[in-house]
Amino acid sequence: MSKTHVENGQKTQTCPWKAARNAAKEAQVIVCDYNHLFIEGVRNASLKAMGLRLDDLVVIVDEAHNLPDRVRKGMQSRLTPTMVRNAISEIEEHYGNLQRASMVNDSMGDSLELKKWSLEVCKEFRQVLTREFKRLVGELSRDDEMEIQAIEVLNWLDEAFDKVSAHVSQSTLTGSDNVSLVPKKNIRLKVFKELLETNEVDVDEDGDNEPSAHLLAQQIDVLDRFGNGTALCLVFDGQGRDGRIITHLLDAGLVAGPIFEQVSGSILMSGTLNPPSMFADLLGITNKTRGQLILESPFAKERRPIVVATDVTTLYRERSEENTARIRDHISSVVQNTPGNVAVFVPSYSALEQIFDGTMYLPGTKKLVESKTWSKQDINSLLIELEEAPKRGRKIVIAGVFNGRLSEGVDYAGGILDTVICVGIQNAPPSVFQKAYANYIKDKFGQGNFWRYANSQPAINTILQAMGRPIRAMGDRALIVLLDRRNIERTYSICYPPDIRMNQVSDSDGSGRFAKRFFAKVQRKIET
Repeated sequence: MSKTHVENGQKTQTCPWKAARNAAKEAQVIVCDYNHLFIEGVRNASLKAMGLRLDDLVVIVDEAHNLPDRVRKGMQSRLTPTMVRNAISEIEEHYGNLQRASMVNDSMGDSLELKKWSLEVCKEFRQVLTREFKRLVGELSRDDEMEIQAIEVLNWLDEAFDKVSAHVSQSTLTGSDNVSLVPKKNIRLKVFKELLETNEVDVDEDGDNEPSAHLLAQQIDVLDRFGNGTALCLVFDGQGRDGRIITHLLDAGLVAGPIFEQVSGSILMSGTLNPPSMFADLLGITNKTRGQLILESPFAKERRPIVVATDVTTLYRERSEENTARIRDHISSVVQNTPGNVAVFVPSYSALEQIFDGTMYLPGTKKLVESKTWSKQDINSLLIELEEAPKRGRKIVIAGVFNGRLSEGVDYAGGILDTVICVGIQNAPPSVFQKAYANYIKDKFGQGNFWRYANSQPAINTILQAMGRPIRAMGDRALIVLLDRRNIERTYSICYPPDIRMNQVSDSDGSGRFAKRFFAKVQRKIET
């Protein structure tokens, strides 16, 4: 795409987003991020610009195993006194612009008064929020987080509304210059939200921060839509200068379900959409409208055997130096008996540091350990290094975390990985949110489904994603090593596809022998 174009006889900078949006009007296939469909504000703006309605669309969702989390996280919002302070500054800027415009346009009186009202509400809300946050900080336990109810925040907003109304009544009596237009009580929250949404300020073109007034509007929208039910969890913690409230939507189906009802049709697909019925439930797709097709993997199972070590686990109560040493021994034994590159994935960055500390000795190999600061360019450089290593007679061990930069979304094409080692099972750590989510799932889908839907299935699906990294073509072959005995226990084994067969070894000598036999027997087929 050209960086410039001629418009009305003038050379003009080309906006890629605008060009793509205009081209989309004539397109048959549009490729976009989840947010363009599942985040209401983005969806409304995108569809309007493209001249489309939901019932014009047939939606195909790739990597659909990520969709429930992406929808819930897309609805997540934060509230802090600093955010409200910044919103005040933005409203003041817009109010000043309206004042100047009103000098040449007499019809702006009501708009000006409403904007002034919203400014006064924000000022009062900031004071209420500062007071309440100080109280909440004082009530925090050792866990440094606590759940609060949506009605509390809505009550704080009502207090701000009432204080402004009282000021208006007082100023009317005294004749002082203040706000004279106040929305009725039954619509004031909606009006306030709309005034925040439409607040216009100059933004830094190079920045990616959304105006605080818009963020506050999003917070209010979520509270207003879901605050009266059980699908919303508000968590207060002591992070930041004054603390913060994080709003979590617990049910992606409340957002996604109506969209799937309105579109002409939809296909959700993924190599780890397992089981399909669970994802349909979580996304609010009704039994009447859903159907499923499960296709067997075209890759021969003997070219990707799975071996489970039964002498190790990352279960919290069984963690010890001896257990970690056994995990290291398995990794070392498998690496020594693997001819090419090896990827190791673990549940967390802390586990990564613990396993790959200074005592982890892998002779004849180069270790590359994932960092939270890695960029896309770092990943591309790593892929080049993995591809070049065999040509130079070298072996590389890469180490990362489940759901991290290396375990999902990276195409290790060309057989550049010979073995993938998955250490442990990534269950979500205990938290206020996780407890609320588990309770919500239990209430909605029943005791029999709650652990699988909220914990075990998401954990196993992250392993399945990692397991799929090395096999990218029919001729590829790779060994999968699972270093946690829980993979063969019923709680987790039922979460794997039914056609998966688990081999077992009881120590690191066994895992090394298994690797040696496999690579001696099965060679990679170079496709021509």
